[in-house]
Amino acid sequence: MSTAGRAPLPVAGPLFGPVTSLARRAGMSRLSEDFRRLLRYGRGVDITRLVEEVGFRPRHSTVDAVQEWASTRSGLRLTPPLRAAA
Repeated sequence: MSTAGRAPLPVAGPLFGPVTSLARRAGMSRLSEDFRRLLRYGRGVDITRLVEEVGFRPRHSTVDAVQEWASTRSGLRLTPPLRAAA
């Protein structure tokens, strides 16, 4: 199970655009171009210099931020939660 409480769905690169378009037509909210790139390619940031030279240390990790986002997100589900289906 993923951080957002949903099973991950691997999508082959050439199918990413059509799959996200299909999801939007099915009722999911539109994804910005930047967010689509983030989902497709991921993003990593080395903050070593930020910590060492500026002295700034982020309060939350990436995992914490995603978990917080997922806990406040209420979106259309394509399938009912397992508890509701039982």
